[in-house]
Amino acid sequence: MNDRTQVAIVAAMEREIAPLVDGWDMILGPRYHYYERGNVIVVCGGIGQACARDAAETVMTFRQPTVLISAGLAGSLLESVPVGSVVFPTKVLRTEDEQTFTIDGGEGTLVSVQSVAGLDAKRELAEKYSAIAVDMEAAAVAEIAKARGVRCVAVKAISDDLASELPPMNRFIDDKGEFHTARFAIHAALRPGLWPQIAKLRRDSEKAIKALCETLAHITGANAVDGILRARAS
Repeated sequence: MNDRTQVAIVAAMEREIAPLVDGWDMILGPRYHYYERGNVIVVCGGIGQACARDAAETVMTFRQPTVLISAGLAGSLLESVPVGSVVFPTKVLRTEDEQTFTIDGGEGTLVSVQSVAGLDAKRELAEKYSAIAVDMEAAAVAEIAKARGVRCVAVKAISDDLASELPPMNRFIDDKGEFHTARFAIHAALRPGLWPQIAKLRRDSEKAIKALCETLAHITGANAVDGILRARAS
């Protein structure tokens, strides 16, 4: 048992945190790969709330962090929050039942939905909830943090802005939260009209991943989380 763990970071896909965990110790668990350095452990649970909930619950069974972080990419719901921005929302709202979780942060509301939000969905969410961003996992992580009595933080980097149309992606996500890249590539290859969207999404995602990992690299423990939040509030 590693009693040093202070922060557990839950992400969806390994590509989102690959630059961060390069060179970290890797733990091969029965269901997940964990990456660990010092007081921080990272787990990638898959896309969606069910996967995030299970990953957060699982990491809490063999580590005792005082901070649980939902980290990853998100879509912007404000024109003033462009691609590459990193947001620390103070609330997470789950649209399925409209339950709200108050978390440590200070930059508005993050909306968690059940599927990838395209252009029309983002506009509807922006109008209905006056939120800053949309993701698919943070509400589940916040729910586990609340149940376990630990602090929760969401760190989200914007990979698509409010005006960005996304290629169809939901059909390529399976019930285990895995995105089937090969199937999507075949689908896209036969549809040249999607190529500009895909190229833009790739560029924007790379920019967001770089910003996300640079931010997460400063999180070396619970005190570092507090320091980042104070600095952003000042």
